[in-house]
Amino acid sequence: QTQGEGGQVFPDLEGLPKKWDGAGEYIALFPNTLLGVQRDHVFAIVLEPMGKARTVEQVAVFYATQEAATGDKFAALRTKNIEQWDGVFTEDVGVVEGMQKGRQGIHFDGGKFSPVMDSPTLCFHQWVASQFVDAPLAAE
Repeated sequence: QTQGEGGQVFPDLEGLPKKWDGAGEYIALFPNTLLGVQRDHVFAIVLEPMGKARTVEQVAVFYATQEAATGDKFAALRTKNIEQWDGVFTEDVGVVEGMQKGRQGIHFDGGKFSPVMDSPTLCFHQWVASQFVDAPLAAE
């Protein structure tokens, strides 16, 4: 949780259980959207392929209240929060580039979900699949 001068923090999203005090969830929505959910803000990253070896990331951050999102009271804290995420995302560039390079290998089989790192994404994909399994066909 980002803290400003004097310990200022953003208002939390409503109704969160205690586990969110020190946790976040990260979900990949096939084919090109990533969501990060924190106790006091959410971010979305849309990946736009620009060619075989180039992708542009568009990042949007959303806060729990209108005041947190646009109010002067939270302007410095928003700036600090965005700068922190920019640092994290910049650190990830080398890792992502390495993974992309590995995907070009002749033995890459598409990858596997990690029970530790990918459980939110796996749960979301399983839910989406279940909706298709029980859905009537369009021709019916």
